[in-house]
Amino acid sequence: MRTTIARKQQSEKNRMKGVLKHIGVAVLLVLLAQTGYGQRKVLAMPDDGGVWVRWTQPNLKSKNGINIYRQEAGAGEWKLLNEKPFTYGQADLSAAIAQNPGLKRTKELADGMREKDKLEGIGLALVLTNAVESREFSNYLGIIYQDKTAQPGKEYSYEVREVAGTGETSYGQSPLVKAGKLQRGAAPTEVKTKEGDGKLFFSWNPDQSRLTGAHVYYKLGGGNWQRFNKKIILPSKVPQKGGEDKFAEWLYFADSLQNGTTYTCMLKGVDFFGFETEPTAEFKLTPVDKTPPAQVSKFELKVAIDKVTATWELPNAKGVEGFNLYRLKGSDSVFVKVNKQPLPVSQRKYEETVEEVGVAYSYAIGTLDKAGNENRTEGRSIQVFDIKPPVAVRNLKAVADTGVIKLTWFPNPEKDLRGYLVYRMAKTSTQGDTILVTPAALTTAGYNDTLPKVAKNQFVYFVRAVDTSYNQSVMSAPAMAILPDPEPPQTPTVKSIRKEAESLRIVWLPGMEIDLAGYVVYRSTKETGPDSIWKPLMERPLGAKDTVYADRNIEAGVSYFYRVQALDNASNRSAKSEAFMGSVTTMRVKAVPQDIEIKHGKGKPDATITWTLPKSDDVIGCMVYRKEGKDQFLPVSGLVKEYKVTDTGLKKGSTYYYEIRAFDKVGNFAKSAPIILTIEAD
Repeated sequence: MRTTIARKQQSEKNRMKGVLKHIGVAVLLVLLAQTGYGQRKVLAMPDDGGVWVRWTQPNLKSKNGINIYRQEAGAGEWKLLNEKPFTYGQADLSAAIAQNPGLKRTKELADGMREKDKLEGIGLALVLTNAVESREFSNYLGIIYQDKTAQPGKEYSYEVREVAGTGETSYGQSPLVKAGKLQRGAAPTEVKTKEGDGKLFFSWNPDQSRLTGAHVYYKLGGGNWQRFNKKIILPSKVPQKGGEDKFAEWLYFADSLQNGTTYTCMLKGVDFFGFETEPTAEFKLTPVDKTPPAQVSKFELKVAIDKVTATWELPNAKGVEGFNLYRLKGSDSVFVKVNKQPLPVSQRKYEETVEEVGVAYSYAIGTLDKAGNENRTEGRSIQVFDIKPPVAVRNLKAVADTGVIKLTWFPNPEKDLRGYLVYRMAKTSTQGDTILVTPAALTTAGYNDTLPKVAKNQFVYFVRAVDTSYNQSVMSAPAMAILPDPEPPQTPTVKSIRKEAESLRIVWLPGMEIDLAGYVVYRSTKETGPDSIWKPLMERPLGAKDTVYADRNIEAGVSYFYRVQALDNASNRSAKSEAFMGSVTTMRVKAVPQDIEIKHGKGKPDATITWTLPKSDDVIGCMVYRKEGKDQFLPVSGLVKEYKVTDTGLKKGSTYYYEIRAFDKVGNFAKSAPIILTIEAD
């Protein structure tokens, strides 16, 4: 199975470009940074066989070699691990080449450049690319070392030193690392996939702080896992117009796959030592067939009035499952599918009635396969002439207002509609004449017909629709209306304001209009000025025969002003009458003291009177009155707000009568029934 890295690749013109096509520009820059530009680093990582030590920016041209030192945590001594300096080419690569023949060419390339003292720059980066996922090749290059003597559970730091004459130059020291089992890194994150035609696309977070690259695996059914990519996938950034370099949308794709076959896939990252990370979750992908079937031939159109007939032939029916027919109207830019469901593969003819005539139509037909791929023909045009009149105007309504009758109707559905013609007939007792009142066609579904305000007869209206080819519909159903009376009633004349026990009765003279509908009475506590607020006293107007209104929602001592307004059947309102004032000085207090009790201790000269009072906004307090025999009641207390009074100075052998009075703010009061108290003699 052939696979390829998803990025732009130059044609392989020579051997060097054949290697370059597997490496992104950004990756080369990273590898170049490891060859002599920037700060050197020493990295260490445990695995089941000990601890791996790797260092960046190696000097592969050096023939002196590398020494590896180890220091146990807490100890001061650095121990030399290798018996002799670790140099280029000292490791045997034959076993690795047997498993991966491609390493032979890379080894020859590295050996040749080193022999010519040119193992640097781009050439060195190309060599290091193969070393990324082959620890054996890294060992051959002398840039990685496995400490097999590290004891599990102990922590070590490693230092790499390059032999220089009689001394050494340090590459640096690694952070402490705990020897033990290999701890694989976390799986790549942010995985995205896409299914293509014989292809599957993959992307993930490259996370170059911990990953060198990745591998993409697949299996079919319950089979074994296999790798799509032969070489490690090294994500690289590509230049962007007017911005910084970014990774491509898809970092890898596998091609030459079988459409309709489901591939179970997963990804594993590759760290700086060439170890794979934990795998991602598995996901199932199925390449989709996107190759369309053959087109139809001899696609032709015919028209009869507003009916279009399409016919076609299908010389090559292989893979065709049906047809879709498309239509483009007039100056529209997008074809619309005519059929809701695919037409059967056996069908060779289709007829339809177009909604709009007088315009040119274009039709196209597409063949469909089982995968939904479609192969559409170019559009063919045909002219459908307009000889069909519009439909009759619907829902014509006429609403009369002062001096005008407002007409409305439903808009017609025709796309080639020019407008509407309005006709009027004035009905009299003997006859009616119909005239066209809109010589030019209206473009809106409405018209205001202005008439003399004094016109009293009934008017009947009709509307026709006319299209751009001057075809006219039949007359609409009629709509009738009569102009309303524009004159308001005369201003009412208030006759008097009569004071009654607890109300004010407003009386006015009756109106003489035959279309009189009723009256509204307004009230204000101020006749004029900014505080003069006139409010209606009823929610609905009084009747036309009403000439009296009793206002019972009043308070004693308040002056009220009243005005009356007349209404007719056309909702015309007269001016308000002149203001008349009325007031009442006394009103019955409705809250009467009750539940009266008198408590008197035997032989004592005083008594305590208590009572209750219903809730009332008018009452400001109560007073207690007392009398003996036929005398008048006289107060024995002042105005109190607490309903309890003690009466003193009572005489033995006497009989007293008590009365409780509740007062409002203008002196009106309500009194209780008399209560008797007899003081026994000794």
